[in-house]
Amino acid sequence: MITVFLDLDGTIINTAERHYRVYQRILESNQSGDPLPKKEFWEKKRRGLKTNELLPGATSLRQKRDFNSEWRALIEKKEFLKLDTLVGSARRCLQSLDGEADIVYVTLRAKPRNLFWEIRRLDVARYAKHVLIAPPESKSKTKMIKRYSSHMSEGMSYVIVGDSEIDVVTGKEMGIPVIAVSHGLRSEIYLKRWIPDRLVRGLTEIPSLVTSLSRPVRPSRASQGTP
Repeated sequence: MITVFLDLDGTIINTAERHYRVYQRILESNQSGDPLPKKEFWEKKRRGLKTNELLPGATSLRQKRDFNSEWRALIEKKEFLKLDTLVGSARRCLQSLDGEADIVYVTLRAKPRNLFWEIRRLDVARYAKHVLIAPPESKSKTKMIKRYSSHMSEGMSYVIVGDSEIDVVTGKEMGIPVIAVSHGLRSEIYLKRWIPDRLVRGLTEIPSLVTSLSRPVRPSRASQGTP
């Protein structure tokens, strides 16, 4: 059996409006300058810039820390989560994988209760065998995937699907193939630098690629702790 570790934000959930609205709200509420237009904001984000690098003017470390604190307080509130939508081909991809592979959602979120509320609202909770969650500040999915895979039966095959360098690095650390999608957080040009096993522009190719790319993780890799 194949297990697909499937990223949520940006990969199957379109978070573009939520991220921009939170950025806009913080700047406007603090009267700290004009936010970038949405198109420019996302062009820079997809090139690899952090949100706190898109603040107007010469920004101090303290201002960036204050922005980060406000960002964490707002980004997972339901009033903003309601802005999220499913990526156009996400449901078709999930339906194709369902029954052919075990789908495990893997995400960096601080509020699990709101996450489960959201995936039920979007009607995608039913496709997942399990949901793995780590806090955003961990900036890594390796530890939770190692813990999960260490309890799986020998011979299980795995593949990671995601839209950022975090997903690619996780796969390389664990020896799991990574399919990167370029419609989310990062652009095709940016993702190429991280050398995923496959790079696709949408989700329609995922089901067939999962079957051809998945491979077992050696027990020594799956069971070891994160350094």
